[in-house]
Amino acid sequence: MMLSFSGDKPTPRFNHAAAVVGNKMEVVGGESGDGLLDDVQVLRFDKFSWTTASSKLYLSLTNLPLKIPACKGHALVPWEKKILLIGGKTDPVSDKFSRQLEAALASHEASEKNLSSALKSRQEIENKLAAMMKEVELLKEKLVSVGMAQEYSNSLSNIFHSDNVKLEHDVAFLKALFILLIHKRNCIQLERSLLESEKEHSDFRNSIDLKV
Repeated sequence: MMLSFSGDKPTPRFNHAAAVVGNKMEVVGGESGDGLLDDVQVLRFDKFSWTTASSKLYLSLTNLPLKIPACKGHALVPWEKKILLIGGKTDPVSDKFSRQLEAALASHEASEKNLSSALKSRQEIENKLAAMMKEVELLKEKLVSVGMAQEYSNSLSNIFHSDNVKLEHDVAFLKALFILLIHKRNCIQLERSLLESEKEHSDFRNSIDLKV
């Protein structure tokens, strides 16, 4: 039984690698009679169709993609929804790919340095934040102490005000009492004067009676 496929059939090849992910098989590189190949061919099992995919290579999950060089003798390993390309040979190595590889490695090293610097800066920021939090706690304690002192001061002020009001009342009472005593003294002096006047009047009458 012959199966029919749609799409452009890949160039016949050998020393290539293939891997199945989901409902498709991907074929990468290899060599033909004309030399090494650098394409990625995809066979979809649900449609039995061939398509050409973008041939990109990631040196790591954080790097920018590079174009897969023409290669042979490599292996493909399925990993979740991705495919890992392992090993292989390029004959000869492309100068462009070499420059791209060197640039990618340099970029990766720079990214690691930047990440290390960022982590160090983050740690320093966390340490400063922890120190600031301690200062805030100390400030809170000082504010509580100041609040207690303020309450004590207010209490003393209220006591002083109460004593002052009481003292004013006592002074007013003493003033009134002093005025009353003066009035009482004046009354006594007046009574004494009246008594003396009455006595003089009585003595005068007695002397008149004796003369008569």
